[in-house]
Amino acid sequence: MKQPRHTVKASLQTHLSPSKSVQSIPNLGQILLADDSPDSRFLLEMMLTKAGYRVTCTSSGLEALAQIEKNCFDLVLLEAIMPDLDGYEVTAQVRQNQKLSFMPIVLMTDCDTPNLVYRLDCGADDFICKPIKQKYLLAKIRALLRLKSAIDERDRTIANTHQIALQREDFVRQLTHDLHNPLLAAHEVLNCLAKGNYGRSLDDFESVISRLIRNNQNLLDLVNTLLAVYEYEAGKKPLSFLRLDLAQLIAEVIEEFNPLAVAKGLTIDSQQHLMPVWVMGDRLELRRVFVNLISNAIKFTDSGSICVSCRLSDSSQFVEVLVQDTGIGIDPEYLSDLFQPFHRGNHNCLGTGLGLYLSKQIVEAHQGSIEVTSELDKGCFIKVVLPSDVSSH
Repeated sequence: MKQPRHTVKASLQTHLSPSKSVQSIPNLGQILLADDSPDSRFLLEMMLTKAGYRVTCTSSGLEALAQIEKNCFDLVLLEAIMPDLDGYEVTAQVRQNQKLSFMPIVLMTDCDTPNLVYRLDCGADDFICKPIKQKYLLAKIRALLRLKSAIDERDRTIANTHQIALQREDFVRQLTHDLHNPLLAAHEVLNCLAKGNYGRSLDDFESVISRLIRNNQNLLDLVNTLLAVYEYEAGKKPLSFLRLDLAQLIAEVIEEFNPLAVAKGLTIDSQQHLMPVWVMGDRLELRRVFVNLISNAIKFTDSGSICVSCRLSDSSQFVEVLVQDTGIGIDPEYLSDLFQPFHRGNHNCLGTGLGLYLSKQIVEAHQGSIEVTSELDKGCFIKVVLPSDVSSH
């Protein structure tokens, strides 16, 4: 006499219900199980849950398709024969959807199903014959999940490589522009000098020489930035660590850039302690960081002010430098990539996109950290943290 269905489920649960030790098994992946048989579905769900997988169950092919559209699964386990939409049709529709990433599909079927191999051409990755043996099923699942992991990693590598290639292409284009303009300007000035177009007065010559010096300085700064990026990436950047007053260094940078801020109608509010704030660091490299941060704040601020502060943390173990502006801000979608090389965010301005990347390299070489928070049209807030040096002279 055939057991009632509830009796079958009860007996299965007695043998397969996860124990406390099973419940502590870490999640190994998300599996979608589609089977129109309640008993078979229950047995498989318990088997997979006990093995450490998270399982979502459906009773039809149409429900399975709806779940796949809404959620991301690591593997799909389909009954081959279901009344509304069988496993073969579900598989075919999934494989036709180009928006879905690779997802292994295993078909469960009777071994005497005609043309089984041919029907697997619909896109299934494997099949398993009924009655299903637990060890055999779990081994297939582990193998397919290893394959998925390898394919996902390959896809991520390809995507990252493509993104880096685009960034480098943009960088080379910008670099060509940055090098071409000063060289062209210098070439024109030298031609005019050779032709005597600037006259013979001392003032004329001083003006021309000053222009050449500015152009050459821009080229030198660009070359030095590229060289520094290479040295940091290669781990070959020599640093000279000396005890220095970071507040004084920042004050010098502010004094240097204050005329540029005034020319734009901006004010630089310096809220620094009167007492020195000491760190161990390479003075020239740290100066490069704050030159970049303060000049960027001026560049991307059209009105308002820039606030710079340098203070000891409450524990006195760190020095915190805060640079805040009232500028155009940064779109949140660009914040995560802000410190990537060649990245210029949502700003359509000139530049190599290496300034913040190099600043991060310098700060981290000093065992510090740098972070940016921003809202579009509300300005930026940059925080640099460095280990303090409170030792006496």
